[in-house]
Amino acid sequence: MYILSSVTSIDDEAFTYTQCSDFYDDDGQLMYSEILEQMIDDLTIWGSKGSYAQTYAKSHKVPFKVMPLQNNSYLANENITLGKKAGVVFCADSGTAPYKYSAAYKKRFDTNWTTLVANTTDRSVYFVPQTAGVYDVRVTVKDDAGTVVRKNLSLTVLQPLKNNSEIVPECRTSQSFWRIGKKRLHHSGTVLIIGGEGLLVYGSKTYSTLSKSKL
Repeated sequence: MYILSSVTSIDDEAFTYTQCSDFYDDDGQLMYSEILEQMIDDLTIWGSKGSYAQTYAKSHKVPFKVMPLQNNSYLANENITLGKKAGVVFCADSGTAPYKYSAAYKKRFDTNWTTLVANTTDRSVYFVPQTAGVYDVRVTVKDDAGTVVRKNLSLTVLQPLKNNSEIVPECRTSQSFWRIGKKRLHHSGTVLIIGGEGLLVYGSKTYSTLSKSKL
């Protein structure tokens, strides 16, 4: 049974089960029943060293084993728009508390890492990427016993959505015209959508981004 280090209270009945025993006389008549609370057989508790789970296991004479250090850090958002903050949330469990965190980032395929923080006890850090593209973010957690676990995360930085729509006149006969000064132009054009993600509603139609569509 694995118990998180954040658990601070465990009921005495958490790992017990109820057993009902009936007692009969020589004639086979029920004399009385007895209800007994039994501890689950072969129970072993796993958790962090120094945690409440370890204290509970010791006081209840239950075997306890320390789980290996786990790095559960994550990005606040895996996709952001250029100019916005990227957040790294630090999270660790098991091993031997307390924990210290380090974080660095680089653009994909680059070789040099930029350090964000080193050996901090803070729970998060933020930075603003300077160019669009895919970034590698590395988070390192170190517990009090000196164990180190690294975790690599991927951040995608998108270009802001740009509306580059334009009207392109065409020579054809039509009953629908626009008038510019003394000239009449056929009602036609091209929608060019660059950057962003998802769908763009333009007028009464919906277009996919990174595409070129006729009005």
